[in-house]
Amino acid sequence: MPSDYFSDFRRPLKTELTQLLAQLAGYSDNYGFALAIPSDYGSAFMVYAVGKESNLKTDSLDNRYSPVEWTPSWMPLADANDALQEAVARFSTDYEIVDDEEREALHDRFIADCATACLEVLQELDEEGLFGSIWYKVLDMSDEEHPVVAEAFRRLNTGRARSEAAPLFDY
Repeated sequence: MPSDYFSDFRRPLKTELTQLLAQLAGYSDNYGFALAIPSDYGSAFMVYAVGKESNLKTDSLDNRYSPVEWTPSWMPLADANDALQEAVARFSTDYEIVDDEEREALHDRFIADCATACLEVLQELDEEGLFGSIWYKVLDMSDEEHPVVAEAFRRLNTGRARSEAAPLFDY
């Protein structure tokens, strides 16, 4: 369970993703969804990307399953990003007097908690069947080997996505 910093973050994230998926999930061309989350609380801003069959230049493992190859949407998740900024502000105030080593450990925990909160929301949406035709779901972070990224892959994907993309998350 993520820290208390994210208790006010989950609701707006779920609301906005529910609205977004209502627009995306019915198009058979959309097969993938990536929620890009921050790896640094200093640049805490979330965007998403959608994998589309029609945009695949080649059907290689990297093209199909790496969100960096997809076209990102810079449409912000406004309310969720506002709630994320509030969490960052509370975190920054709470730990402004700790030493650098402790701050780094706390920062890493904060980012892991943010990623876990996002994963939990995505999993709820998946269990509610809101992804529709989207059969590949993933968290995307600049730290591609963050443990929560691999955990999200395992918890959100089955079938074809699980069998084909597994090598990308084998770390």
